[in-house]
Amino acid sequence: MTDGGKAKKGNRLREAAVFAVLLLAVGIVGFWEIMANRSRRPFQSFEVTPEDFAGFEPRSPGWRFTPTPVTHSAMEPNILAFRVNRQELVVRGHAPGPASGPALRSHVFVRLVHGYNMPDCMRLKGYTVACVADTHGTTGLTARARELLPGGRDADPASAPRIQFWRLTTSVGDESAWVTSMIRSGAFEGTTIDVCAMPFPRVGTVMDPDWAPEGLTLSSFKHPVRNLRRFLLGKWNNSRCDLLTFLALRPAAYASDEVLTVVSMTEPLQAGGVDLAPYFRHAVGAHRAFEEQLRQWHKSRETGRPGP
Repeated sequence: MTDGGKAKKGNRLREAAVFAVLLLAVGIVGFWEIMANRSRRPFQSFEVTPEDFAGFEPRSPGWRFTPTPVTHSAMEPNILAFRVNRQELVVRGHAPGPASGPALRSHVFVRLVHGYNMPDCMRLKGYTVACVADTHGTTGLTARARELLPGGRDADPASAPRIQFWRLTTSVGDESAWVTSMIRSGAFEGTTIDVCAMPFPRVGTVMDPDWAPEGLTLSSFKHPVRNLRRFLLGKWNNSRCDLLTFLALRPAAYASDEVLTVVSMTEPLQAGGVDLAPYFRHAVGAHRAFEEQLRQWHKSRETGRPGP
């Protein structure tokens, strides 16, 4: 083959390679656009809505349930909310053993929500969130849960559905006791699911509370590295820390319709080293009473008998 023939063959190979690269690039862009358009579709409406609980009026010995309004929307994760208190209940500093410390009374606010990640949600809102006990956690967390359950050290954490205990602290130092559990939609049975395993919302790093995305502006170029980092971090958090979602190849996960989160919280307490243990026991009592009322209400509908 002459030098001219070799040159022509080399040119054809280069042209074929360039064409193959361009074709591959077009294919990748086309696939990306299709998946990105798919991921931009609106979230499906929830099947479980507050209207499904018409007639649910929990009544439990010693507890008073007062309904509080929630936003009625097929896309709103909140389903039910109640303020719960025991009018005659006086919680004291430590149990079991002789009561000590000042008496206290505290409302408990209980919410039924489509399955979501409560700790990350509250972190995004500026709270400091710490898991202080877990009935199905590590040895240390489980031992602490035994102390915080009604019945104290005689309680058996593993015998009950999973309950997780959280201490939430505001930016000014006020603390509150929170209790969460995951239950199945329908019959409302307890589960051992970790609330942190829920993908909505899930954050990698908490955003700066003073920063809000404003798009590309002239001020963006004053600190390009910092602003690019904030943009990518916000996009990563919005993707629920999922790479395919981050790349717009999959829709972001939303709150679950199959499992529900029960959240019980006490009123915020002023900073100053308050012992939260009695508040946790108080919250767990209201929490369990609410879940039991849900299960009894479901059974009454199945059997046709009057509910609680």
